[in-house]
Amino acid sequence: MKANIPARTDDHPLFQIDEQVERQGLVVIDITSQPQNNDPYISPYVIVALCQQGTAWSDYDMMPVEFHTHDMTFMHQGHIVKGKATSPDYRARFIVMSAGFFERFKQTDFARYHNHVPYYDDIPACHLNDEQYRQMNEMFNVLQTVCMVGNRYREEMAMSVLRTLVMLRYEFRPIPAVEQSETGYHRLSDQFKEAVIKHFHESHKVSFYAHLFSLSPKYFSTLIKAETGISASEWIENYVTLQAKTLLTKHRNMSVQQTAELLGFSEQAAFSRFFKHRTGLSPTEYRSQ
Repeated sequence: MKANIPARTDDHPLFQIDEQVERQGLVVIDITSQPQNNDPYISPYVIVALCQQGTAWSDYDMMPVEFHTHDMTFMHQGHIVKGKATSPDYRARFIVMSAGFFERFKQTDFARYHNHVPYYDDIPACHLNDEQYRQMNEMFNVLQTVCMVGNRYREEMAMSVLRTLVMLRYEFRPIPAVEQSETGYHRLSDQFKEAVIKHFHESHKVSFYAHLFSLSPKYFSTLIKAETGISASEWIENYVTLQAKTLLTKHRNMSVQQTAELLGFSEQAAFSRFFKHRTGLSPTEYRSQ
């Protein structure tokens, strides 16, 4: 069965700052809407979002989520996002970080603190009370000001402010119903999705991921389907399809053979068969649209 996952559209402010994010490492932007019925895409950024007012409805990793007034969310790169609708009064602020900037950030002294923060990927979003929201909004203001600084210390200052922001977010976190373990309290499906993001270029087989969690493929698939409503194999294929579309549209100087290799296919023909089965188009036909 073909998955109806068209390519990402680029008509939204969040999609039009690629060069700025890569150049500066971190950008703060204000958004008053999101594309309605937007095509799903794999986020290349690490994003911290703060809803000032209104509501946004989205899918995150193919699961519905809502983003309400004074909600805050922290999203890592590589996850599947699909904007669906916003209320007329929707306003939100986004801290958008390149992968390189975030990796450098993790190498600072924040790394020592980060080891004691088992989970800060907020899906669904964390709700802030009025005072917490006021403080966090001020942190966004400071970071936005820092981003306008034109000297060589801008990144160092940005990382200092960001470190404070993340530590405040940890202090504002709700107490989980189930006590966290040292490695966090992710569901198996959350860990599975992170594994696919990390290893999709190595294997597309459910058995590979089941082995990572010391489970049989059949039992692993049953657990993933029970938690998400989507089979493990379908999740993997959807993810690989979106990665393929991103490479084909964003890296046109890359050959289909190179794309196939990056996606973990043993040969171009296997990739072409997979892609046409999923989209109805060959990689070359899709790229030429």
